[in-house]
Amino acid sequence: MSKNVSHNVINGITEKKDFLKLDNLYLNNQISFPTNKKVKITLQNLREDKTKKHTSNEKKVIRYLKDNNKFEEAFNKSKELLKIDKNDPEIYALMGDISKELQNYPVALEAYMNCLKIDRNYERCTSKLYNFLMQIEPSIFLDKWVKAFELILSDKKNLGQKKLFIIANRAIKFLKLNNIVKNLI
Repeated sequence: MSKNVSHNVINGITEKKDFLKLDNLYLNNQISFPTNKKVKITLQNLREDKTKKHTSNEKKVIRYLKDNNKFEEAFNKSKELLKIDKNDPEIYALMGDISKELQNYPVALEAYMNCLKIDRNYERCTSKLYNFLMQIEPSIFLDKWVKAFELILSDKKNLGQKKLFIIANRAIKFLKLNNIVKNLI
């Protein structure tokens, strides 16, 4: 039995191009031989490596589509890619950029927020969320906009004092102009 598993692992390595075959091999090993740690670790490493290569290539395709103004197709590809890797902040940043181009501001804001939640040290997320909050008027998505302000203001160490001051003033200015806040006062 162990020889057969080793043979399958070797085939999985040589046929690394077939992501589904490698994934199935990993899952079958989990069921059939849950105690064979060497095979399990090897397959898990192959699976992670293949996932990273796949997402890297797909991100290049998404950037190409975005750069060539094929925003709908790029958005759909980014949604597919999130099914494979939900914890990649770069995918969320791309999705935010694409949604912003499509003027789907609530989705863009949510994507930027997810990006920052995943990795607070990823400067691109912080700056994209900051720029979004400074440029877009949130009339139809006020609740999300306020949550985004809370999120970015809670990240004081990655924002400079000047940005914190600007963003706080913008929030106060908008809230004073907003009808919901006027009714509360």
